[in-house]
Order: sequence, then C-alpha cells, then structure tokens
Amino acid sequence: MSFIWSTENIRALAPDGLTFNQARGIFFGNKWLSLSGNEHFVWGVYPAGPNWRFQTAVKLKEPTFYCSCRSRTRPCKHNLALLLTLQRNSDTFLITNELPDWVQSWQDKQNPKPKAPLSEEEILIREQRKSAGRDKRITQMQKGIPDLERWLKNIMENGLAEAREYPPSFWDDFAARMVDAKLGGIARRIRLIKDYLELENWPERLLSDIGDFYLLSRAFKNLDYQPPQSQRDILAVAGLSVKKSEVLENKGVTDDWLVMGQQIGTEEKLTYRRTWLRGLDTERDALLLDYTWGNQGFETYWTIGQILEGEICYYPASLQQRGLFRTFQPVKKTITIPDGFGDLQEFAEAYAKAIASSPWITGFPVLLENVVPLLHESHFFLVDQKMKQLRLSDEFQDKTMKLLAVSCGNPITIFGEWNGYELTPLSVFSKNRLLEL
Repeated sequence: MSFIWSTENIRALAPDGLTFNQARGIFFGNKWLSLSGNEHFVWGVYPAGPNWRFQTAVKLKEPTFYCSCRSRTRPCKHNLALLLTLQRNSDTFLITNELPDWVQSWQDKQNPKPKAPLSEEEILIREQRKSAGRDKRITQMQKGIPDLERWLKNIMENGLAEAREYPPSFWDDFAARMVDAKLGGIARRIRLIKDYLELENWPERLLSDIGDFYLLSRAFKNLDYQPPQSQRDILAVAGLSVKKSEVLENKGVTDDWLVMGQQIGTEEKLTYRRTWLRGLDTERDALLLDYTWGNQGFETYWTIGQILEGEICYYPASLQQRGLFRTFQPVKKTITIPDGFGDLQEFAEAYAKAIASSPWITGFPVLLENVVPLLHESHFFLVDQKMKQLRLSDEFQDKTMKLLAVSCGNPITIFGEWNGYELTPLSVFSKNRLLEL
C-alpha cells in the first residue's frame, strides 16, 4: 500500500500541536480494533470505552477526513493517528477494495451522483429564474446605496480624527444596516474598520476604505452602463456571491500548482483560510478561499511546498484570482523556484496594473527575488538591490527570527500577500525548498 505523506506532512495537517501529540499517543498505544484500506482510502475502528467505538477514515488523494468522534476539528487525533499508523506500520492494514457501509455512506455524501442532463426547456426555465432572482437582489442592493453615501458624507463632514473616537457599535450598527440591504461585502469591510483604528497608519487605511466605498456607490448607480465584466466585479464586491456549481461550469486551467502560502484567521465566528497557488507552467496565481464555522476543521488541507496536479476554475472577475479545484491529486516533483519580481519597482508596476483592472482587490500575491530583510526603527522591511524598501506586516513580527535565519543577511526569494499597505510574508525559498513562515 503506497503512501505519499511523511511524518512532517502529517504534522502539518494537524490543526494544532496538542492534537498531533494526542495522535502520537494513540499511535503508540496501538489499540485499534480494525485497520483496513486500499490505494484510495484507509479506515479503522478505535475503542473509546467499554461500549463505544470511533469510526475514522481518510481519503488519501485529497486528503479528506471522517470520524464519528465529537471533535469539531478535522483532521482529529484519530485521523492523524490512522495516518501515522499507515506510514509506520502499513503491514497491519487489511488490504481490501470493499468499503464498509459507513465509509461508502461518507463518500456518497462527498460525491453525489451526477444529475441527468437538463433539456433545453429546463435550461431556459432555470436561466429565467436565476435572472429574476438576480434582478430582485440588485434592486434590494440599490436601495441601500443612498444610505451608504449619506453615512460616508457624515463621516467626512465630522472629520477623520472624530472617527477614531466612535464606539465599536457605530461601525457594527451600520454594517448591520448594509446586511439588511443585501450589501454583505460592504458590511464586512465596515465591521473591520474598528480593528485597525489603533494602528499607526489608520488615517490612510480609513481614507482608502471611504474612497473605495464611494467609488463603489457611484459605480452601482451606473451599473447598467458598465460592461458585463465590470458589472460582475461591482456586484461581487457589494456582496452578490457566485455559487460554486456555477464556477465549476466554466472552463478550467490545468497545471501543476505549487502551494505557495497560506493565511488562517477569524472574522467574528468564522474561520477563514486563504491559500495561494502558482501554476508552474502557466505562471498564473490562484487563491483558494475557504470558511468554516467555529472550531470545525477544513475538509481538505494543503501543505506549503506541495505540488498538486489539477484543474482550477476561476470565479468570474476582471482580475481572476479566486478559484476552485475541479480535480486534483498530489504529485511528487522537484520544486523549481517560479519567476518573481526582480525588484520592488517591478512589483509596484504590476500592482498598479492590477488595481487599474480591479480597484477593489484586497489581496495581491507577491513573489520577490533578491531582497534582504532588515530591522529599522522597530519595523521590519524588505530591501531590494536598488535600496528601495517594503514594509512587513506588524503581525509578522513574532516570526521574523525564522526569516532572518534563512537570510543570514543575504538576498532571498520570498512570497507573501500585499494588502495595499504592507506585506505579510508567508513562505521563503531555501535551497529549492519552500519553507512556511
């Protein structure tokens, strides 16, 4: 039975160090009641007490995870222990192509049977309903735009300095009004304003957000006069989402995709994950954006430096970034360092071109070559060979030692995400290896 994951890969899948240590305890305890698998799946039954059993399974290719335990994170300690056992004691597994009912049921839910093709009449009816629903949503959104403009005007008349004194409820209450107007994308950004008002560059960021909101409100008023692609951009930023099923109907891009970097964070009760990929042949970037509720784990996990052979379908946009895998499988290949920006001027020109195409982008992937990290006046910067500098995110400060250890004062190739103000480093190349930061 073949297995592509090393102990380090398995550790990288763990949601935290405690879960991995618990998994190691299960592995060394060796109390499995049964272990089975084949080239696609492994599964096992683990005793949880005199009258209780946990059924746990892993689909190896993606991977995806199932367990009947009460843990809200995936992979749980039982999933990880199963993988550790497979890696180190694969001969203890019974090899069989016959899946037990509970594994088959899990897979049926993961991969529902394809529906019969629609007739031309059914397609026409579906498109008419979709168009009617879209028009109704746009009408609701348009009713909220005048309220947004009045709110922006009041903030500017009172002055930016006054905005810093507003209580959190000021921002949250108006965000709730935008949600009622179906302007969820605007509401999300308004809720985030209070989080950066204590930062050093808060006036710049607030003024930029106000400008973005005003530009969006004017664009919305002239929506019918915009080209179709610009209409989609405006509606997406305002909060009109596109279903995954619709995205997967688009033609995809097939490539070997290198997992370049990843950010995980929380917004209210949602956990988000932003994973950047780079196509090694097409040199295209793709953003995989996932959300989970509370402490639930993600169904699929990506490892920095992993190469995935697959097809990505992009969400419709003037600047295509976000995508979905239609199909993929991990492959073992030697990493070659992709071409990046030779200096900061080249990066600045590329970013200017990107925001000219899509003014509301909030994240831009950056691969920089020949830059040196340094500390100046309590802030870290990247400096290129022309002595131009780029500020690193203050949230990155606790990870700078690893970056400095890789650099040792020498030029490096680094990948990160630019938010318009600062760069968040996510990974760095070292001797043809991509290391997570």
